Amino acid sequence: MRMNAMKWIAAAAFLMHQAVMFSQAVLPASWNFDVAAPAGWSESLGASNTRYANGMNGQACRLDANADYVLLQFAEEPGALNYYLKGQNSGGAWQGTFTIEESVDGITYSALRTLDGAALPATAFTLFTDQPAASTRYIRWYFTNKVSGHNVALDEITLAMPTAGAAQEIN
Repeated sequence: MRMNAMKWIAAAAFLMHQAVMFSQAVLPASWNFDVAAPAGWSESLGASNTRYANGMNGQACRLDANADYVLLQFAEEPGALNYYLKGQNSGGAWQGTFTIEESVDGITYSALRTLDGAALPATAFTLFTDQPAASTRYIRWYFTNKVSGHNVALDEITLAMPTAGAAQEIN
């Protein structure tokens, strides 16, 4: 009986490992929200309307509730992260807090960039570039504090491979 339980546990661990292994994005990775989520990408959006028709080129992701997020998981050292954001509202300065976060394990996140109020432009899409830590394996675009009437449009995300350094390497 004990051997069967151990076999079952080993099989379950193998299957979970396989699921994680195949769900990670390969760098360089990108998503423009015009197609279904590629491998390694996921989203948790509370609204029934999850896209804006007026993105950078085609559609943009619509985040419009506290804790809405887009998540990227990958298995190698990241390079530069580029993405476009626009505050969506009925005029005036955008209000709320939107955070781009990084994580080593997908459980504990730290802020890579935090945009409060007018720091998120509401008149046009703006390109943001960040450099995640070498140990980062998850990046999350997270609606931290939603203010009524103010949403976020996210589009054209790319995560590059790291650039080669000047250090010499021994073969």
